[in-house]
Amino acid sequence: MATIANLVTSVSEVIRDPGLAEITQTQIITFLNDAAQDASGQGWLIWLSDNTSLTFIPATFSYAVPASFAYIKDVESTVAVIGRHYWDLRLVSAAPVILFNSFFTIPTGAIKVTGYRRPTTAYVLTSETVDPGMESFLRERAASLALEMMSAGLSELDRLRSTQAERRFRNSELALERHVKYIERLVPALRLVPGR
Repeated sequence: MATIANLVTSVSEVIRDPGLAEITQTQIITFLNDAAQDASGQGWLIWLSDNTSLTFIPATFSYAVPASFAYIKDVESTVAVIGRHYWDLRLVSAAPVILFNSFFTIPTGAIKVTGYRRPTTAYVLTSETVDPGMESFLRERAASLALEMMSAGLSELDRLRSTQAERRFRNSELALERHVKYIERLVPALRLVPGR
């Protein structure tokens, strides 16, 4: 898995400033955060699975949604996927819960929840791990932003950087569009966690 340090190095190579003479590491991290915020704002989602937070309790029909989930695709017992007609998502005292209906027989064991979360949008440390699957989008978008900043003049180099910035931005837009279209195909199978 890539870290912010890996992406800073990659972006600095792509923009042909490996020694960070024109752009600082802090600026690249800012561009990576801007890219992550763009992705989150456009609907990029990260796969998430949790089978350790919740356990069925006899005669209990309401369970807190595990942290980070923005959408839930499936809820499972240790035996099988639980039919969508047996559960719903609700806000109870401003907290999202999985609410099983009274016709559902509460089994024993762990509850497995699968779905999606929103991407990290505020990286601070270079040691932080980047959300899986976002590496190339973040690199392309951050490189575009960096090249745009570096092409402030009218020289041939500035025109070349501006052209590269546009190309990198288009590449990032294609990656974003592909991912969001993939998520949109899943939408009928996803349930939005209220309040998230």
